[in-house]
Amino acid sequence: MGRALLAFAALSTALAALPLHAKDALPLPAEVASRADVALLKPTGSWVVDFAGDNCRLQRDFELNGERHVVELKQQGPEDSFQMVAAGPALAKLGNRPDLAWGLRSDLPLTADPREAITNAPDLGPAVFVRWATLGEVRILMTRDGIALQDRENTPNAEGVYLNHGQINPAAAAKVERIVFANMKDGAAVSFETGNMMDAFAALNACTGDLLTSWGLDPARHRTYKSAYVLNFAEAFALITRNIPRGVNIGQSLPYRLIVEADGKISDCHAGAEAKVAGAEKFCQTLMRKLKMAPARDAEGNPMRSFYTSAVSRAGA
Repeated sequence: MGRALLAFAALSTALAALPLHAKDALPLPAEVASRADVALLKPTGSWVVDFAGDNCRLQRDFELNGERHVVELKQQGPEDSFQMVAAGPALAKLGNRPDLAWGLRSDLPLTADPREAITNAPDLGPAVFVRWATLGEVRILMTRDGIALQDRENTPNAEGVYLNHGQINPAAAAKVERIVFANMKDGAAVSFETGNMMDAFAALNACTGDLLTSWGLDPARHRTYKSAYVLNFAEAFALITRNIPRGVNIGQSLPYRLIVEADGKISDCHAGAEAKVAGAEKFCQTLMRKLKMAPARDAEGNPMRSFYTSAVSRAGA
């Protein structure tokens, strides 16, 4: 398949501190959806799974007052987190401030993520882009590079290493009945009334397992593992920044995937998703020659052949 399901304009990013009372009193998704002033969006079709060769996407259409809205969940590989996008006219009521919160599991309160803001989706209007969503309990961390989120339920192993559980937790997925977005400053909110999402997330898990197989990797060893990662991040960042493909325009991003062998060597690189980008092949050749990687490790700590995914973007002036 591999069609482009949603094409988004440049995403604005803002870092801001939320008021303490906003973080300490977040409601459950059902509590938000029960308010009379909340926009409830009803589905107009089933979830559609798209296997693109480079990623897996779940998409579903919703409706409010005759206007189309879309929710899309995306993974670039088998992980316990995912990207989440919601788009359509009803999201305009959330405003354009970094005061957004989102929630999925019925037993966990909304997550306030000060990195997110309203952007725009062509043909659909306002959109929320959540670059890191999980079905676990989330806490916000202040890091050297800004704000990060961590899943509290992803516990480290005996060596203190956080393992990547290579799928969305089915038990957690069974607790998702809706997807809620809210503005923490004025309380404006929308709720996508999905119904139970256990089967939808199972389809996403199956898709990412197929991705691994298509890349020549072992799905079984990726059910619990430590991901491959870049060594000497500052040097790698400079290398990537100097070699952004010429076909990546300002405000655009280019996803790429590396196959990292058990000795840390990069044996394959693929850049781009639905369409070829000028300079992408040269970009991959540079990464394969110069980027230094630490290999992935299985649940027992043994190095293994795996993958690494990321994206490069060209910022505006």
